[in-house]
Amino acid sequence: MMITRLLLHKVKILIYKPYARFRILRKMRRISKSLSGESVFFLLNTPSHGNLGDHFITCAERSFLNENWASKRIIYITSSELFYGLKQCISKIRSKDVVFITGGGFLGSLYTDESRITKIVQRLSHNKIVFFPQSVFYDESKKGIVMREKAASVYRSHPLLFFSSRDLSTFELVNTSFLSNNLHRSLLLPDIALYLDYQRHNDRQKVLFCIRKDDESIINYQTIEILKHNLISKGFTYSDIDTYHPCPISAVIDTNGVNNKLKEFSSAILVITDRLHGMIFSAITGTPALVFDNLTKKNSQVYNLWLNQIPYIRFFRDIDNIDNDLDELLSSHHYSYSHYCDSIRKYFKPLIHFIDE
Repeated sequence: MMITRLLLHKVKILIYKPYARFRILRKMRRISKSLSGESVFFLLNTPSHGNLGDHFITCAERSFLNENWASKRIIYITSSELFYGLKQCISKIRSKDVVFITGGGFLGSLYTDESRITKIVQRLSHNKIVFFPQSVFYDESKKGIVMREKAASVYRSHPLLFFSSRDLSTFELVNTSFLSNNLHRSLLLPDIALYLDYQRHNDRQKVLFCIRKDDESIINYQTIEILKHNLISKGFTYSDIDTYHPCPISAVIDTNGVNNKLKEFSSAILVITDRLHGMIFSAITGTPALVFDNLTKKNSQVYNLWLNQIPYIRFFRDIDNIDNDLDELLSSHHYSYSHYCDSIRKYFKPLIHFIDE
């Protein structure tokens, strides 16, 4: 069955590839004709899949760039466009243009994006390249070690590359390997989704479970069942949700999907999640949340660095304290993220300075 699915996937790619490349080439020709003498911003690898956490990141990046460089034109190139036509996508980028790599957790050995990103860095050796806050994870397999060494060689040799990390393990990797000869171009920053504020508040009705269903999940199924049983015994209802939403493969930003998900989170009494952006959606909407870690430990690292002072976000400690955690979070009322957002935004000043240099 798995082999059949892989074969079908490859056939679909072979059929779609010529059409995709034609569309990409046509798009880049239009962009090239419309470019003036001014430099522009290219934001690369924006999501063309349904993970709303990644779309939320792109929303925040757009807001960050528009607020600080209102007159600059931003050109978005999706991960799908890079997959089908990397050469065509970057052929029109001029040396004076600034290239941004969208933030997230796609670099490393868990996913397939990294080879495209290293090729971009190699081919745009004269451009200023800025990585928005990343989580990078390599396993200790032979493949993981080779990928890490190649990435380090590529990033270290680029003269104008700035790399921002959203967790300590990535920051240490960048400082000891990626940019060990240029530490001034490495910065520890919050996930850029935390740059956004959300003022709308809705009637809170039930508990939401937002739990991963992929290789990054390490949560114990029995723990979830205990939580659900405890909530029912306390008279609460719950729903299982996800931050994944079907979207067109050509999508740059699924703004409607992000707004609907924010509304859904802001209507919850409590969120229980092991998704990083489940935690961030909760923080931004002022929604109490009990958070579990994931395989790469990015949840705990982001929490400890940037969110541990927010009283309505709590990290799971152990099963013996689960009742106390639930009682305290369920008694929380009317929190606002605005105060914390102002503090978070201050961390991005060095990034603004680097882009303006």
